[in-house]
Amino acid sequence: MAWKMIVCAAVVLLLVLGVRAFQNKATTQQPSSRFIPVPADKAMSMYLGFRNGALTASATGQQKSDAPHAVLMDMPVTPGTATIAAFADGTASIYISKGSGYIGGSQTYPTIREAGLRFIATARKFQPQMQVTQQFPLPEQGEVTFYIATDYGVYTAKAPEAELRKRSHPLTELYAAAQDVITQYRLNFKK
Repeated sequence: MAWKMIVCAAVVLLLVLGVRAFQNKATTQQPSSRFIPVPADKAMSMYLGFRNGALTASATGQQKSDAPHAVLMDMPVTPGTATIAAFADGTASIYISKGSGYIGGSQTYPTIREAGLRFIATARKFQPQMQVTQQFPLPEQGEVTFYIATDYGVYTAKAPEAELRKRSHPLTELYAAAQDVITQYRLNFKK
């Protein structure tokens, strides 16, 4: 079990270093851009690496807990899938399957960190209504999937995106919390 955590941590570290290298290159080419571009041939593998790392990473701490240490929302975008991830420490990121994303904004912008913490807090409310899973498929078109990672397993729930947008689904509050992370990135990164 410990070796799996070490391998997962190593993979995530390599992916972060790779994204930072691309980010540094993009920053020198376009100083105002904070969007992380990824080469098309590496896009899906990097996206899945970040996403799987968030789903399987353990919380830091010695005592195990069923409290969420990560919450993810997968949603279809044209083309591909976007994952909004928030962690118990306030870290919040957006991963996009077609080769881009936002990472690290919560360390610079307090509003992104606060949105990430609200996403985690909202997830706690909905966790009892979710099912435990060991499968993490990407959502079907028109569907939004939520995942909550804890020390004891990953919980999931799905909802039609149309119902979430109309605010007619019971998971609307969780959807809105994830959308706030997106909004805070847009507001802070357009400056």
